[in-house]
Order: sequence, then C-alpha cells, then structure tokens
Amino acid sequence: MKRTFPTIFLITLVIASILPAEPAPQSRLDLSMPRAVLKWIEFMDTGRSEREIREYFMRHVAPTPGCRVIIRHWARFRKDWNNETFLDFILQALGHLPAPGPEKAADGTLTAFGRRKSLWTAASRHPERLERLMQRLTDRPQMARAIARAAAALPPDTPLENHFYLVVFGASTAFSVGAENGIDLLQLPLHSDGRLNLEEVGDILAHELHHTGFFYWLNRNMPDLKIAPVMLTGILAAEGMATHFIDRVPAHLEEYRSRENTIYAEVAADWNHHSASLPALYRRAAGDMRRLLSKKAKPADVQKWWMAGAKGPAYILGADMIARIEKELGREAVFRVVKDFRTLIHTYNRAALHARSRGGNPFIFPAGLAGDLAAYSGP
Repeated sequence: MKRTFPTIFLITLVIASILPAEPAPQSRLDLSMPRAVLKWIEFMDTGRSEREIREYFMRHVAPTPGCRVIIRHWARFRKDWNNETFLDFILQALGHLPAPGPEKAADGTLTAFGRRKSLWTAASRHPERLERLMQRLTDRPQMARAIARAAAALPPDTPLENHFYLVVFGASTAFSVGAENGIDLLQLPLHSDGRLNLEEVGDILAHELHHTGFFYWLNRNMPDLKIAPVMLTGILAAEGMATHFIDRVPAHLEEYRSRENTIYAEVAADWNHHSASLPALYRRAAGDMRRLLSKKAKPADVQKWWMAGAKGPAYILGADMIARIEKELGREAVFRVVKDFRTLIHTYNRAALHARSRGGNPFIFPAGLAGDLAAYSGP
C-alpha cells in the first residue's frame, strides 16, 4: 500500500503486477538489508571516494533480499527503476548528488524529496538509533500477532505464507509485492518519547499480510484475468479491507497530528478531506469504472488520482464501502469479495439497498455497472 500510512507511499496496490505466492519456511522479519546499510554508512564515514561508495553498495547492499524487493516494488511504477537509480535516489538524499527538486512545497511542508533527505540524513548521523530499533524488533517480534490480525480479516482457508523484509528506503513506509512484504526502518512508528511503537508495527505488518492473502485469491481464482479494466475495483477492495479491518485510522487521527514524522499529519489531513467528500468520491468511482471498462480512461491516470497523497481517496472510499458491507451483510460477504473482487460493487449495492430499507440513504452504483464488473472476464 501503498499502504500510505503504513501503506503511506506505497503500500500502493497494483494488482496487475502480482507475483505468485511463495511458501516461506517461517514467518520472520529479515534484517539483512539494514545490517548491510549500516556497514555501508560506516564505510562512507571513512572518507571513501564516490567510486568506492558505489562499488561497496553494489557488492554488499544491492544483493540483499530487502533491496531486491524494493526494486521489484518501485519497478512497477517507474520503468527506469533499478539498483543504480535506487543508489542515486539515496545519494541525492545524502547530498552526494544534486537535489532532484525543492525540499519544501509552497505551503512549507516537506516534499517527498525533503522527507527522504531528512530520513537518510538522520540515519547517516545517528546510525546507533537504527541499531536500537532493529534490536527492539529482534527482541519483540510482532509477526505472530500480525498474522492473527490479518487472518481474522480473510477467508479462513487463506494461507499467509510470506517473506517480510525490514528495508531502508525513505519512500514507502511499507509495501506488498505478492508474497513479499517490506517495512521501512527509517519510518517505523515511534511514541512521543522516541520508543518504538510495537503495537503499530504489528498493525503495519498485518496490513501488508492482508494484501498477501488478497493476492493469493486473485492468483488462484483469476490468474489469467486482464486486470486493467477492473483495476479500480480491485484497489478499492484490497485497500478498503486492509484499511477498515487493520488500520482503523479514525481512532488515531489526533495522535497522528503530533507525530514527529510529518507524513502522519498528512495522513490525518487527507483522511478528513476525503471523508468529507465521500458522495463525490462515489460518483467519481462509478464514472472511472465505466470509463475503464470502455477503455476511455488510462489505468495509470485513474490509479494516480485515486492513490495520490499520503492517504489517497481509494483508501477512504474503499474502507467506507467495506464497512457498509460488513455492517449490513456480515463479514462472510466481505470474504466472498476477497475471493472475487469483481463482485465488490454488486455486493456493496446489496448492502446499500439493505441500509435504505431501514431509512438510510447511501450511494448506489448503477446496476448495469455492477453487473458488467461482476461478469468481466477479459477484453
């Protein structure tokens, strides 16, 4: 996800690029990339040349599983993304290469580059802090709790075999690439006194593991489906479920505003803004879904709009839809959507009609659109 907030950049769900699930011998958090990065930072501090810095990174950091999964994650969105561009991405943040743009936006908030620079600069100046955070994760593993939370929000027969990597990134706070998931050491949630927020770490892991389970059913039930025309439906289903069942953002909004990492304040602002615009979001979703089906809209443009910001509109609308389905029809109805996300709009409409029978007035998608999406099998 883009799990903006722990999908914050990323945890973007691009269903078209799902990888098949791979069984993992055990559920654990792989720390090989941050360990290699800390040694690389130490190496740089000895006054090495740019050539030596690059060679060390390519020899010791790039081959780590965590680095490789970062490349796979962003290569879905940037055609030029590889080890070299990732290294440039880091060296720009550390001031070894020219900045790609301003550090602050016109309103004074940090740009994506500004946040990246702040995170990597702090890491290079205080690597001992990262060491302590890694130790806390090693001492207090959260994976068992995360698996239990994700499993409770998925069909009971969903396997949650996965590979989870602690990475050093500076962009996505967490992300899912099929059965491979990453969480950024530079952006782990902290309490106001600097202690690691282990409960929220568990929530982040659970959010990404939920995507792993969602991917499993997509690969099993619709392996040959051409996703692009129904892409928005899939994003709303996947991110809506993880956001509603795991993140529970409204309960944390006040806390987010006080976090040192300003991305959380942006999450709170986005959530409030998009929540106030839900009727318009429903109407836009219906229009975009129809345009995608008729090939009158580019999937990349639709995805960009719905996933924009710290917490894109897709998260808020998707969570609202899933909450409606669970309330009116029960969690089993949500589980049926997990197994075939094309039925999301049809299932939501059933829930909305049920709510209207009790005096509510929720949005209802055109019946023809719901039927076309549910029946979609290819171009």
